[in-house]
Amino acid sequence: MKCEICEKEIDPKRNSVVCSDNCKEIRLRRLQIMDKYAHPNGCDNCWGDFHSGCTSQCKSEFQKYGELGQDLMELIRLVQQKLL
Repeated sequence: MKCEICEKEIDPKRNSVVCSDNCKEIRLRRLQIMDKYAHPNGCDNCWGDFHSGCTSQCKSEFQKYGELGQDLMELIRLVQQKLL
């Protein structure tokens, strides 16, 4: 299993998606930014039934939320590469 932030190998027995306190802080800050500037749920059904009850606006908002998350991860990894 790999760390969600730095992609180092971590022991799956740790029961965590990150390898260190530093990566944990980065992950939490990323989630805070995503929640501040984009909302994951456009309707009550977003996380259920694989979006079958969602409107097109809801689906679009959910897609933008995912794109924001991917862009933030790319930025995080770019910064990490420059610092190492």
